[in-house]
Amino acid sequence: DVGIVTCINDDGEILVDFPNYRGWKGKDDEMAVVSKPQGTVSKLELGSKVRVKKTISTPTHDWGGLSHSDVGTVTSINDDGEI
Repeated sequence: DVGIVTCINDDGEILVDFPNYRGWKGKDDEMAVVSKPQGTVSKLELGSKVRVKKTISTPTHDWGGLSHSDVGTVTSINDDGEI
């Protein structure tokens, strides 16, 4: 499943809307970049594909029906750096 990263808070909490689970919460250090647009350099950029790192057995806010194979797409970054 592909989800949309809707927010990254200053404390590193990420909110992702997956088709089967809206509002899933995780931590940015639990996420791995799957792919990112050509020419980008930072960890998370618009269009980056992310998933929970394989090394994370249980995310901080639990799985909520997701798995390591679920992928989200960063679709927006606010002026203050929130994604």
